[in-house]
Formats: sequence, structure tokens, C-alpha cells
Amino acid sequence: MTSERFAGGDQNYLRTEQYGSTDRLAARTRLHTRYRTAPVPWFRWVAGLIEWPTSGRIVEVGCGTGELWSTGGIELGDAELVLVDQSAAMVDAATAAAIGAGHRRVTGLVADVERLPLPDAHASLVVANHMLYHATDPAGAFAELARVAGPVGTVMASTVGPNHFRQLKEIEHHLFDEPLLDPTNLKFGIDNGHRLLGEVFGHVTFCRHDDVLAVTDPADVVAYMRSTPPVEDATAEQLEAVEAVVAEAFVAGDGTMNIDKDVGAFICRR
Repeated sequence: MTSERFAGGDQNYLRTEQYGSTDRLAARTRLHTRYRTAPVPWFRWVAGLIEWPTSGRIVEVGCGTGELWSTGGIELGDAELVLVDQSAAMVDAATAAAIGAGHRRVTGLVADVERLPLPDAHASLVVANHMLYHATDPAGAFAELARVAGPVGTVMASTVGPNHFRQLKEIEHHLFDEPLLDPTNLKFGIDNGHRLLGEVFGHVTFCRHDDVLAVTDPADVVAYMRSTPPVEDATAEQLEAVEAVVAEAFVAGDGTMNIDKDVGAFICRR
């Protein structure tokens, strides 16, 4: 099952291939930003879940390209922002994005979420946006986030549910015999997240973000699918089959393919 590499099974693959450059993440981000139907974009919605500190320290682990800081509309004042990722390319992109958005105190750090080189209670807020399912040991990652946030800090962790991108999972199941339930949900998803986080944090709440993508360009769907297993490993013949099935979906939808999202964020305090 090739999709298991994406769900924390192969850290070298994640670090050097999947996130070795910003290209694959950009293809996925493009689909979300171009075709959302939700009135509030994802990162602005995330930004509205909590009151952001304007002093002290904030850590984002698995910072990606820094979209939260460039598009979330967050005002940090004098707070120090520490952006962490195991990919140097992502750290570079995220720090540039945050500085470009006007955040004054920004530090980049290349590190693994399960071994953060940060002191206990280093930050009043720790963010882990759609990344904890990449951890080899999610429970160990939760413990690290709790340690860095300290006894009075907050951890915000977002993830996906079993119906996320259901239409694309059905295509992968049909053409590649991949499971309909994505392995990311088994690692750390909406259904098990409350239980897993509750083993570390005393208070956990969940907020759901409702959205459906109304996609009008088949090429963007194919680009998204090619950014992750199993389609990233497809042969030329398999890729042709993917393109044909996607094209059929657009014909059936009169030029639009609706893709369900199943996403949300947990707010955790000790």
C-alpha cells in the first residue's frame, strides 16, 4: 500500500521527496484555494479559532510554506514566531512568507516533531497544521507538543476525517486497489483525534470547517493526485487511466467536479 509512506511510514521519503521542495504541497494548496466554496478560507478560519498572543513565543511544527502566516491575517505584535519543519526547503519558504507578511520576529528551525530541540514550556502556543499523521509515533509527537507548550500553553492541531476527498479516494481504490479509508485517518484523524490527544491533554475541543471544492479544471485534480501516493508512482498507462476517470467525472458534473472536504482542528490544553 504505497499511501502508507505518506502517513508516517517513511520519514526519509517525507523529508527528501514529498517535502524536499515546495512543488507537491503547492499543487495541493492550489486546489484548495482556487475552488473552495466555504465563505471563510481555511487559514483565516484557523486563525479565528483562538486569540493569538502578541508577546512571548509561538511555535508552528510542520510549517510547510507558511500559508498560515501569509494569508491568515494574524497580528503577532512582538511575539516571536518559531517555524519548524523537517524539510529545509519548507522552513526557508515559510520564514520568507512570514517575514514578507510583516511578522517581525521569525526564526526557522529544521527538526523532527518527535524530537524538538526546544526547552520545556518554550511557547504559549504550538500549532501543528495537517501534519501529525506524518509522525512515526503520533503519541510521542503529542507528548513533545505538550512539553513545548508547558502546563499552561495551548496546542492547536488540525487533521482530516474519513470522508476527506472521498471522490479521489474512490478513484485510487478503483485503479490502484488503495483502501477507501486513508491511512492518515488511522494515524491521526478526526475520528480518533479526541481520544489520542485526550491521553496527553486534560481538555480537548474540536471545531469543524465545512467546505466543498467545486473544481472546474481537470488538470488541477490530476496535479493534486500526482502529488501523493499512489498516483505519484503511476506508470504512463495508469496515469492515462486516472486522467480518463477524472475527465468522466467532469462530464458527469457538467464541467464541475465537486470534492468533499472533511477537516477540522483540535484545541488542546493541559
